[in-house]
Amino acid sequence: MLDFNIEFKGKGLVLRQLEKLKDGLERRKVLGAIAEEAWSLIKTRTLAGDDENDRALIPSRRVKLHGGQTLNDQGHMLGALKVLSLSSDRAVIGFGSALENKKAWWAQDGTKTKKGGVKSPKRPFFGVSPKDARELTTYANRLLAEALAAAEATR
Repeated sequence: MLDFNIEFKGKGLVLRQLEKLKDGLERRKVLGAIAEEAWSLIKTRTLAGDDENDRALIPSRRVKLHGGQTLNDQGHMLGALKVLSLSSDRAVIGFGSALENKKAWWAQDGTKTKKGGVKSPKRPFFGVSPKDARELTTYANRLLAEALAAAEATR
C-alpha cells in the first residue's frame, strides 16, 4: 500500500502544540483538518504538473502523443486519493482503490512497461514538497493555536 503518514518530528511548535491538546476528539479533528490540507496540497501541486520536489513532472508517453496532463489523464488516480485513517495521533493519506494504488506506486517509483519496451520514469508526486511542508506547517500552527485557545476558553 502506498500511503503517506503526516508526522511532525522533533521539538517543533506543531508537535508541542499537538501534545498540549489533551482532548482526543479535538486532536483527531485537528489532525483530520491537517490531513485534508495535505491532501489538497498534493492534489493541487500534481494537477499543476509539479512533483514532490516542486519540479515539472516528466510527461507520460500518452501525454506526449495525445496531450493532456501527466498523472491526470483520466482523473481516476487523484480521484482515489483520500484520508484513509485517522486517530488522535496519526493521519494516513492514501488511495481508496487497489488499482489506483498500484498505478500510483508505478508512477512514484518508475517501471518498465511492455508497451514498446519504454521505461516509465519516476514521477514522484505522492509526498509533501518543501513548499507544501512550509504551507502545511503554517496551517497546522494556526489551527492548533485556535484549538488551544478554544480549549482554554472553555476551562
